[in-house]
Amino acid sequence: MISEERLKEAARRCEEHMLNCLPDPSECEAIFSHRFERKMKRFFFKINKPLLFWISGIIAPLLLILLLAVCGVLVFNVAVRASVFG
Repeated sequence: MISEERLKEAARRCEEHMLNCLPDPSECEAIFSHRFERKMKRFFFKINKPLLFWISGIIAPLLLILLLAVCGVLVFNVAVRASVFG
């Protein structure tokens, strides 16, 4: 059975070898399509929205559900409707 120390050493040597096989970052110039760049801008806009947008996206549906529930109670319960509207 292989000891844990030998496994760690083999993993370290493998990592060094893989990193040495990679080209320099200066040699890796990438040209992205306009479609990809638009998608990335849209993605970053969605991620970087302020907290207010995220909260409003959660609170607005909850308020709508609450409003519909109250309207449903007022429509179907005569006693509640009488006490609210006199």
